[in-house]
Amino acid sequence: MTHFSPGMNCTLEKVLADAKSLVERLRNHDNAAEMLIEQTTSLNKRVEAMKQVWCHTMLVPVTYECPCLKMLQYKITKS
Repeated sequence: MTHFSPGMNCTLEKVLADAKSLVERLRNHDNAAEMLIEQTTSLNKRVEAMKQVWCHTMLVPVTYECPCLKMLQYKITKS
C-alpha cells in the first residue's frame, strides 16, 4: 500500500488540473480547426462556382448577355 504525503497530493492535483486544462485547449483547437475546414470548403465551392460561370461565359457568343456574368462583375466591382 502506497501512501502519499500532503506535498505529493498537491503535485498530483496540479497534474490533473493541468491535464484538464490541456484537454480543454485541445477541444478549442479542434473546434477552431473544424471551423477553418468548413470555411475553406465553402470558399473553395465559391471559387469553383466562379470558375464555372467564367468558363460558361467564355463559351457564350459575345452578343448574348449572361446574367451570371453581370452579377459576378457587379460583385467584383463592389468588393
